[in-house]
Amino acid sequence: MHMKKIRLIVLAFVVTFLLNGCIPILLGGAAATLVVYDKRSFRTIFDDSNIKQKILVRMRTHPDLEKTHVGVAAMNYDVLLIGQVRYASQRITIQRIARNTPKVKHIYNAITVSPNVSTKRRAKDSWITSNVKSDMIIKPGLRSGEIKAVTENGIVYLMGRVSRYQARLATNVARRVSGVKKVVTLFKYDD
Repeated sequence: MHMKKIRLIVLAFVVTFLLNGCIPILLGGAAATLVVYDKRSFRTIFDDSNIKQKILVRMRTHPDLEKTHVGVAAMNYDVLLIGQVRYASQRITIQRIARNTPKVKHIYNAITVSPNVSTKRRAKDSWITSNVKSDMIIKPGLRSGEIKAVTENGIVYLMGRVSRYQARLATNVARRVSGVKKVVTLFKYDD
């Protein structure tokens, strides 16, 4: 099976399913079998999901946060805030919401005070994230299940608890994906 065909199969899988389970997932084919895993405990995965949902709900119900475009990612109790707001005060309010959410250890606030990105740009960012994830899955030696990738306005953010070697592999993979303007690493290192 050609590498491009494997990449398309993996990309379809990534788009279809959220890779946030501790249970190994086997992707088989004539050429290779890939094992994708997430080494976080069930409790950590559950807590990260709850952290994200609590922040999103509080943002959606906050009267001062209308007409904002903000995304939230949580990995190992660290929170990444991305997107656009109209006023600096909204950026501060969102950071406060995240800080006051139980179990959050650290906040990376990458929200910009600028007009919201277009729907076309959001679709392109989703495509970039899918390509980064699928390329990480097929990269020999890279344990991609330990890494969260998120894209906002062409900037790829990589989060997780990894070795410096794994961080370099993931960063190099992300840099090579078409459309990526910049890669920001928010890793916590094991070594």
